[in-house]
Amino acid sequence: MRTMAEEMLSRINAEIKLLNYDNDITANDALHMVKFITPLYSLLRKLVSDYAFPTNEDEILFFKEIKPNILDKYLYFSKVYSIEMKCPIGNNEIIKEYFTESHQVSGLQNGSFFFWGGEVNGGSTG
Repeated sequence: MRTMAEEMLSRINAEIKLLNYDNDITANDALHMVKFITPLYSLLRKLVSDYAFPTNEDEILFFKEIKPNILDKYLYFSKVYSIEMKCPIGNNEIIKEYFTESHQVSGLQNGSFFFWGGEVNGGSTG
């Protein structure tokens, strides 16, 4: 199970690198990633429901570390998509106000998104 989940995580990370994000993730990019991750996560959930972990330690490791690494990517891109879709149409001031006053983007620091222990733009994607 661990190997399969790590392979899924590797595929997700490869897709993120393939899309070559810098500081700008569009709604289309986020939607693409949500659609990419959803079937993988659904498959993982189904496999886990039918799987008997060999030890309690393996089960704890899976649910504490491996599964959250996949789920956090799904949640991140879902949130980015939601924020981008709710962004008002208007001049730069209106858009800037939307992002700064509403504080919709948690983890937005100095213009860079921080997630998974690193930056989208070339940092580690742990």
